[in-house]
Amino acid sequence: MSVFLSVVNFLFPECPAFQALVRVVVARCKRGHFYCRLEHEQLKDRLKNVERKVIVGGVDLLKKAEEQEKLLEESNIELQERKQQEAQLRQQIEEKEVLKVVITRQNALDFVCIILVFY
Repeated sequence: MSVFLSVVNFLFPECPAFQALVRVVVARCKRGHFYCRLEHEQLKDRLKNVERKVIVGGVDLLKKAEEQEKLLEESNIELQERKQQEAQLRQQIEEKEVLKVVITRQNALDFVCIILVFY
């Protein structure tokens, strides 16, 4: 940046106010760059801390959480399948109970007919 200030001084020797303004702007830019680098380093440190917390005892907690989520999804799918099977079995039981009632009534009618024939 000092080369830049030299060029400004060379191009505008009769404008000390402008030169001073440029010096102030350059100083602010340097400070801003410093603060950006400082913030960048702080963010890197925070990220390292988070990574250390995520990996505990050699176990990657994020990976473990993803595996748990996958297992939960698989369990939910299996549960839905079992509920569907249960509904189908209930339907079959109801159909068989209706058939049983029909057969029982038919047998009763047959019995009554036999009695009437022999009466």
